[in-house]
Amino acid sequence: MKLNIKSILLLALIGTAPAAFTGCNSWLELQPVSQITPEGYFKTPDQVANYLNNYYTQLLLHPYNMGNSARMYHNGGYDTGMSQLDNNTDIFIVGTGSQSYFGDTGQWLVGSGKALQGTYFSRIRICNYFFEQVQNNIDAGEYDASEMPSVNHYLGEMYFLRAVTYYNALVQYGDFPIITTVLPDDQNEIVEASKRMPRNEVARFILQDLDNAISLLQNRNDALVFQGRRVNKQVAQLFKSRVALFEGTFEKYHQGSGRVPGDANWPGASMSWNQGKSFNINEEISFFLDQAKTAAKEVADYTDLTTNSHRINPEIGTFSNWNPYFEMFGQNDLSGVNEVLMWREYSVARSILHRVGYRAMVGCNDGFTRQFVESFLRKDGTPIYRGAYDDTSLDKVVEGRDERLQLFLWTESSVMVSDPASNRIVGSKFFHPDILTSETQIRAITGYQSRKYFTYDSSQTVNDEGQGQTGAPMFRSVEAMLNYMEADCEEDGNIDGISQGYWEQIRTRAGFDPGSIQTSIDQTDISQEEDLGSYSGGQKLQNMTLYNIRRERMNELFGEGLRYSDLIRWRSFDQMIGGATRFIPEGVNFWGEESEFKNSYLYEWDGKYWERQYETKEIENPDGTTTPETKELGDGNIIITQNDMGEQAPAYRYIDDETGEEVTTFLREIKANEETDATLSSPEHQYLRPTSRTQNNNQLYDGYRWHNAYYLCPIGVNDMRYSSPDTDVATAYLYQNPFWPDEAGSPEE
Repeated sequence: MKLNIKSILLLALIGTAPAAFTGCNSWLELQPVSQITPEGYFKTPDQVANYLNNYYTQLLLHPYNMGNSARMYHNGGYDTGMSQLDNNTDIFIVGTGSQSYFGDTGQWLVGSGKALQGTYFSRIRICNYFFEQVQNNIDAGEYDASEMPSVNHYLGEMYFLRAVTYYNALVQYGDFPIITTVLPDDQNEIVEASKRMPRNEVARFILQDLDNAISLLQNRNDALVFQGRRVNKQVAQLFKSRVALFEGTFEKYHQGSGRVPGDANWPGASMSWNQGKSFNINEEISFFLDQAKTAAKEVADYTDLTTNSHRINPEIGTFSNWNPYFEMFGQNDLSGVNEVLMWREYSVARSILHRVGYRAMVGCNDGFTRQFVESFLRKDGTPIYRGAYDDTSLDKVVEGRDERLQLFLWTESSVMVSDPASNRIVGSKFFHPDILTSETQIRAITGYQSRKYFTYDSSQTVNDEGQGQTGAPMFRSVEAMLNYMEADCEEDGNIDGISQGYWEQIRTRAGFDPGSIQTSIDQTDISQEEDLGSYSGGQKLQNMTLYNIRRERMNELFGEGLRYSDLIRWRSFDQMIGGATRFIPEGVNFWGEESEFKNSYLYEWDGKYWERQYETKEIENPDGTTTPETKELGDGNIIITQNDMGEQAPAYRYIDDETGEEVTTFLREIKANEETDATLSSPEHQYLRPTSRTQNNNQLYDGYRWHNAYYLCPIGVNDMRYSSPDTDVATAYLYQNPFWPDEAGSPEE
């Protein structure tokens, strides 16, 4: 049997070349390549760029698909886009959570298929085919001197895209084959190329690809990059720091687990091609951390951070130019925002749109966790447990806190409509998240609803039909600052003046008082920190500087797809192995005695809960202006009367303002009984628990648990079999990862 990892380009390599474009712009504007021939293509810079454009959307991925997409940008679905990239972490949840990741034994099984062939091997072949074709044309003198800067830049883009592909494979699988040529359809050569190389060698190979990219790519604002719309030098430098930081910290925290070369139980130790190799992992860790710092500094010093006007809401009558920091995540054109090193453009004219603004406003069956919200500090740098903390309303939760929380969390007083062109009541406040709606797809399941990526341009939030054009910020230079700080602290437990300077810039933008950094370090009680980043290897961190750097990273980069891989590299799930310690994602303080949520949402009668209803009206002022006002129906006048079923039930009875007629509107019963039709988790728990609404077939009712095998993905059985000289998994070059069996359909060992 043959390991068929031949090119998935077969359909794309038949036919005639499309007409060349005279002005290669962003990957939004370039048309996909659908019919090309190897003999007649790659002859001009435009053709080279078009080939790349065809694969941007396929290759610009995060390592993990968190439920909707692994794409680095808004995917255009019925969701909140990039916000949901942090699903299945301690800071964000979508729906009822993942039983595959966090359920009991037997939920994540070894596959029977050839998953690597259809994903990583085919993507790598796309890259290698490009290199061979373009290099052949360079050697043949197909490009003149004036074209070479463009061709070199596009070569740099593909080096970057191959690095992204290999990084994702590294994060998911660890050891991995290093393939740099287009393999022939020859079983012996394919098997030979399937040898998994030690993960540190794979990481070094990725850094080499990124060094090649950096040497060839143009800067963010150079002509070929179209002001950050395409891959550029700074993006490659930032990604290099991300890769190096990941590998350095992974090897540090996973050493001895069997997942790091040189470990006694590392499965690669018995492979013939690894014989004679020695692994000084401490030196490797130092190498990667140093590489992370060097690359990060190049980016961090390249551009300034976007400013924060410190205005939390726009003025009524305006929808733009009120806070550059907030609008960095919700404006159409990010070309002038230099902190955004690369972004995805959307367009009505080209029907490339998303629904992020609308879904961010109405809700999307998702939300921040209480543990995440409580991680944000007060502006003086103190944690919330140092002093009184009131979480009985959203406005009280954010009072005096980090402005990132104030800006990116909807609260009762958040302005929802400021655009005078809106079809909604201008000046309307958010009032409260829709926790009780019967429409599950828009329910605010934790009550902590994200305002990140929202736009006040009402033309983009009319309905759910997809009018969103706001750009997606894929890479930001602030990450480089955070990467430098973390790598610096991981080296010797301290930070240098460069780290201090970066940290102060980040804190100043977030509205902190001077001196807040040291206050945070001094005032942190790690036993009271509940986010998973407070753990490594099953133990609470002892270095409070390092923990607060992790906190800063979490509070700045949330909703950008990095949290899960951070928790993986820090080995932050160990304490959940076996289920003795579980992580229970929680939401707002709904059932507390003084909770404004319970009191404003629910009416209690006959031992049951009923949903209060509200409406917003425009109230005319003496000067002729109007003010929006949200009030309970019938001024809260609730009676008990007979419904259509002949049963007694609570209802509003009031006079309709328009018709003058008496209206009776019955309240909807809300269940919190842990049955399948429950809307809320039980009142036995003070805070909402979206994974605990029902006990029926629910392995997450008592929270998330973890399994040691899950730090790396399993290799599919047929991937193993077809990489074996004799099709036996026992001799497979794609050997299985630690704690996973070799049998399809089997759970972790």
